[in-house]
Formats: sequence, C-alpha cells, structure tokens
Amino acid sequence: MAPIQSCGIKVGHIDDVQELKRAKPSEIPDRFIRDTKERPTLDKSINPSSHDYNPATNLNIPVIDLSQLADGSKDEFLNLITACQEWGFFQ
Repeated sequence: MAPIQSCGIKVGHIDDVQELKRAKPSEIPDRFIRDTKERPTLDKSINPSSHDYNPATNLNIPVIDLSQLADGSKDEFLNLITACQEWGFFQ
C-alpha cells in the first residue's frame, strides 16, 4: 500500500514546551487545560488495584500505533486525525 499523502496545515506560532516551562515553571497555559465538561471521569465501579485495570481503556484515550502509520495504514492515519481533532494532539 502506498503511503498516504499529507497536506500542509497552517497553525500559526506554537510555543516550545521547554520555553514555556522555563518562563513559568509552576503554571500550565490555559490552552493545555481541558474544560471541566470535556474532562474524562473515572468509573467508580472499576477497581484501579485490579491486575487488568487499564485507565487508558476506561477513559477512551486514543492509542496511535506509529509502526502502522509508517507502513501507510489508512485506518491508523484516520485514527490519528480523530485523536488530533478530539484530544488536541500535536497542535
């Protein structure tokens, strides 16, 4: 399968995370904080001490397989797009 073509997206200036930390080490910029209504909640019925507990699964946090992206997987590319749109990855 041929690699998927990507198109350029203009996102404006993006501050370097290390610079943000050096400038204000005890503050998290507002753009990195999700609105209270958008934050995931833990299911109180799940036992975190259980051997099969996986918080990523319970919170529906997207997992992207970079090896599949490198192999040109269209499905994984679509997963990446969804993760970026819904979770704000790689902004």
